[in-house]
Amino acid sequence: MKIRDIEVFQVSWGPDDRPQQRSAWVRVHSDDGLCGIGEASPMQGGLASLGIIARDIAPGLIGKDPLDHAVLLDTALHTFVKLGPEGALSGALAALDIALWDLKGKFLGQPIYKLLGGAWRTSLPSNL
Repeated sequence: MKIRDIEVFQVSWGPDDRPQQRSAWVRVHSDDGLCGIGEASPMQGGLASLGIIARDIAPGLIGKDPLDHAVLLDTALHTFVKLGPEGALSGALAALDIALWDLKGKFLGQPIYKLLGGAWRTSLPSNL
């Protein structure tokens, strides 16, 4: 399985088209038809994070194995750290991390919580 494409997009959830009323998303598509989705920071609609993903990070991920996602994200962090280790770069890496975990869970047929080590709780306390 290889990464075929990385798509960035926004979803508007407010009555008008202000950046504060949009959510930023990334979708990682694999060559076997699976995809994973992740959300970036909502600050100003996540435009800075989406731009970093689309222009800077995505080209280096195409053709790579998405199951190696820790290596991919660490490489991206060290390649682009001068963009700033906080803010838009962190939002971009977080969105990709979520999307790659989602893709990995779909590929392995497991919920992400299982891949992360199991559920601490299986129900909510009744006093909530």
